[in-house]
Amino acid sequence: MSISSIKQQVAPIFEKYGIGRASLFGSVVRGEEKKTSDIDFLVEMPKNIHGFAYIGVRMDLQEDLERTLHKKVDLVEYHLVKPALRKYIFPEQVLIYQKNTA
Repeated sequence: MSISSIKQQVAPIFEKYGIGRASLFGSVVRGEEKKTSDIDFLVEMPKNIHGFAYIGVRMDLQEDLERTLHKKVDLVEYHLVKPALRKYIFPEQVLIYQKNTA
């Protein structure tokens, strides 16, 4: 699955859930994707959602992405990436969605 195809399919989903920005990383970006590979997303979740509402939104987002892409999806939040992993994940990320703030 190409990055542009993923971008086109997921933009409406990210907009629906109020995602600030989203990037791809991992095997899809490196061109190493296999049939069994998942799709790795870095996301910036809405800042105004907390507690159980946050958990529900995150679960619904993941389910919508998996249903749309017909693939397992991993969601990683930008601010939760461990410092030791940042040097691997951040340089390869490809921005695919940025919330329109206008």
